Amino acid sequence: MEVEMIFVVARHGDYASDDDMSEQGSLQAIALAKTLEEKGLLPEKDWRLKELLLLSSTAPRALQFARVLGGQIGSTACKVKELWSDNTHRCNTKVAMGEINQWVCRHRHKTVIFVTHLEYSVELPEELAAEYCKVSISAPWKEIGYGRAHILNTETGELSEI
Repeated sequence: MEVEMIFVVARHGDYASDDDMSEQGSLQAIALAKTLEEKGLLPEKDWRLKELLLLSSTAPRALQFARVLGGQIGSTACKVKELWSDNTHRCNTKVAMGEINQWVCRHRHKTVIFVTHLEYSVELPEELAAEYCKVSISAPWKEIGYGRAHILNTETGELSEI
């Protein structure tokens, strides 16, 4: 890939039920936004509408997290049903990657943030690295807690957790 991109794969925040994110989940979204800003992982404020893409699972708890996160970073979440995984929505990384590739190729943003669930927060970083960095990564990438994220830099192939 000729242009450096940053992929942020975030797990939604803590929730009280399948429908509603908890107050703790809102605080986790605010904390993640602050961390992304402090680490310089977001485009400059004047460029955010053009260079930042926020994609969210359609699950209510993920959308609520994405709305709070988006409000903090100046972005609006786009809904991607393929990013939803739970007991009734099976994780299908190949289908999700097909949808992701369409969004990424169509929009060409510098930073792409995904708000998703446990399964995708583990599997997507590996798939994104293979697709956009042409590198294979595997363990120790593991589950991350609510409101946490994996970060992939496509220029270096470096994967980290925040």
